[in-house]
Formats: sequence, C-alpha cells, structure tokens
Amino acid sequence: MHSSKALFSPSSSSTFLFSFSSTPQPLSRAFSHAPKPQQLRMEPLRAASQSNKEAKLWGGRFEESVTEAVESFTESISFDKLLSKYDIMGSKAHAQMLAQQSLISVKERDEIVKGLEDIERRIASGEFQWRTDREDVHMNIEAALIEMIGEPAKKLHTARSRNDQVLTDFRLWCRDAIDGIMGSMKRLQVSLITLALKNEGLIVPGYTHLQRAQPVLLQHLLLAYVEQIDRDIGRLVDCRARMNFCPLGACALAGTGLPIDRFMTSETLGFTAPLRNSSIFVIVPGT
Repeated sequence: MHSSKALFSPSSSSTFLFSFSSTPQPLSRAFSHAPKPQQLRMEPLRAASQSNKEAKLWGGRFEESVTEAVESFTESISFDKLLSKYDIMGSKAHAQMLAQQSLISVKERDEIVKGLEDIERRIASGEFQWRTDREDVHMNIEAALIEMIGEPAKKLHTARSRNDQVLTDFRLWCRDAIDGIMGSMKRLQVSLITLALKNEGLIVPGYTHLQRAQPVLLQHLLLAYVEQIDRDIGRLVDCRARMNFCPLGACALAGTGLPIDRFMTSETLGFTAPLRNSSIFVIVPGT
C-alpha cells in the first residue's frame, strides 16, 4: 500500500494558533485523520514462525521464505489495517454484485458476507490476529476469510484485481477523511466567529511587510481566517467530488469479460458512478 500525506486538521478550540513544520512525519501518521466511529482495540502484530509463514503473492519463483528483515521492510499492515472497514465494505458490495449476476451462488454470497461481518466484529473487539507475514490488510482479511469458509472466499476475486480493490478502499477512506476534516474546519470557523463576537470593538495593529501599518478591528482579522478556511473547505468539496468514482470492475487494467454490474457496486458504496475508463488509475496514478 502506498500512503498519501496526512491533511491538516485544525483545532476546534476558541484560541487560534497556526504552526507549520517541514519536518517529515512518520508514514504511520498518514492515516491520523481517518474517521473512527469507535475506538478499535488492535492486538499487537504477530510474526509467524518460519514454517508457518504465508506464501507471498509475488513469491512464486522463490524456493524459501523471506528473511525477517525483508518482511519488516515490506509489510504495511502496521498502518494500513486502518483500511479494514473499507476493505470489508468493498468486498461485501462485490460479493452481492457477483451473486446478482449469477457469478456466485446466493449461498456462497451469504457465507462470504457472514464471514466478513464476523471478521469485522473481531477487528472491532481486538480479537483479530494481524500477521506481518501476510503483509497488508487485504491479505490478512482474505486469508482469514479463506480459513473460515474455505472455497467460497476464493471466489471473491472473481472479476476483481488487487489493483481496483486497493484503490476502492483508499477512495472510501479518503472520502470519509475529507468529511471529518471539513467538520473540524467548520468548528474552527465557529470558534473564530465566537471569539470575534466576544471582542467587539477591540482595536489591534494591522501588519504589512512585518511592520505595523494601520489600526484594525480584531474582528476584521479573525474573520479573514474564516474566509481563508472557507476557501479551503471549497477545495476539499471539489476534491471529494472529483475522486468519488468507483474503480471496482476495472480489475488489473482493462476490465473483465465477465458480465458484472459496475453501477450496482458503485451505488452500493455511495460513489457517484463507476470510473468511465478502466485503465485511468494505472496510466495516471492517483486519478
């Protein structure tokens, strides 16, 4: 998994203090603004013994398992497990579509959905064992589902690649994160307006080129920040609208010959519509 940079989430306090740092932040902080409807109790990561290690998706030509150093370098489960909610959402929607299109049976769909819901419950309660040898959130959930229900779980990859699966998860997470950030920004605006109302008529020096220029009302300065934040909110609204298109069904690059219904999965997951071109997210990453 690749991570985007964390977005600034302002305080809702009535005081205002803006500080900016160019110091690189740890990769794990990329998900610091993901919405958390409930605090998940995550169990410590469990390293598998050498003999019980999971075979890598990319390890077909290797006769031996990787070293602990390589495993530690390549794993992303230590931070991308926060995508588990969205990975399960996408898989449930995909399973429902596959059954609707008679690509899997209703019985298989129900087993898959029930298994995913059980995994989601175990994650929420902290019972789920995250394994570093399974590298990421997608492989951890997939392997756990196979252990639970067997062959039906393997059919979940029908007409779906890891490519469109990962991007769908990340878009769902980004959408919720944007909503959370905009909520914080609106609360900051309210705090600034409240502070302005409490200081009606207070005159302070206005600065230009780092020098005092004109006397101005504190309210005038505070409301300038309100206007700036409003423009930033507009940018986030536009970002949300532009990225709210569903990649599911694009598969690895050029779609599938199976009779899937991309509009069904898109609507189920709350997207505006499916991506119109299946290869756009491979040719132009991040679009």
